[in-house]
Amino acid sequence: RKFLLPLFGALIVGSAVPLFAFLGPLLRRPTLMDAQYVIPIGGMILGNCLRADLIGIRTFYGSLQKREKSFLLSLAQGARLHEAIRPFLREACQSALAPTVATIATIGLVALPGMMTGVILGGANPATAIKYQIAIMIAIFTGTAITVVLAVLMSIKASFTAYGVLDRKAFRPPKM
Repeated sequence: RKFLLPLFGALIVGSAVPLFAFLGPLLRRPTLMDAQYVIPIGGMILGNCLRADLIGIRTFYGSLQKREKSFLLSLAQGARLHEAIRPFLREACQSALAPTVATIATIGLVALPGMMTGVILGGANPATAIKYQIAIMIAIFTGTAITVVLAVLMSIKASFTAYGVLDRKAFRPPKM
């Protein structure tokens, strides 16, 4: 429960920034809230951000719990909390962004992505479809990166004590 608001906020911000960047300058629509564009593009960005968010948070707290002594040693040597968590944040970002990077690397070689296929089947020029697909992959990558970093940073208050130590109570299942 403590993580709900920070993770939800990170997901909304991380998805909204690339969505409006995509809808505004790239599509040049008179209104940003046209359901014809917001729903499919927002769905693609949001779905990927959610997946990355889950992978990133799980990796961050999992590696932090596994290497807690290393983390505590950093704090004992005078590192601030944000300095001590930096290697764990880096690992979480690498794990969370790896599926998106793999997808970007194989586009067109292994599979034809949904947006590109839809635009081509809709009768548009294949070059236009490729441009849209590149733009949506940049938006997805940007959104996942923003979401993972924000999710970790916004969840810190719920998961650490005032002394910078991992709060074990935050990870217990709620009593029913």
